[in-house]
Amino acid sequence: MPDSGRSGSSSRERLVYHYTDEDGYKAIASQPVWKFKASRPERIDNPFGAYFTTEPPDAKNLAEKIGVSWQKTRFYFAFADYGDLRPVGTSRPARYQRKFYSPIDYEVELHRQRGSGENPSWT
Repeated sequence: MPDSGRSGSSSRERLVYHYTDEDGYKAIASQPVWKFKASRPERIDNPFGAYFTTEPPDAKNLAEKIGVSWQKTRFYFAFADYGDLRPVGTSRPARYQRKFYSPIDYEVELHRQRGSGENPSWT
């Protein structure tokens, strides 16, 4: 059973998620240090980058909320937020942001990794 990304994390720790399809999942999960590759996003009004969200795998209408096709929500990676990601085009205060990006490839070391796997909403 996939790890929801919540177990073992403190109640004060904010988790960030990256969603992807099966091919993306296999590529990222095959490495001990997760590397999220920056690329041109599906929405052309968003900048080049690797994209993340604070929306958990069980969020209702996840694909719509984060602006991706539903196929891209099948697999997820969860990790501890370091506050080093940029918010995506909004004027909301940082603590209310839902979508973030890195303009360059983004690596997550083992000590920050909190879970990954198939989204339980798909099974």
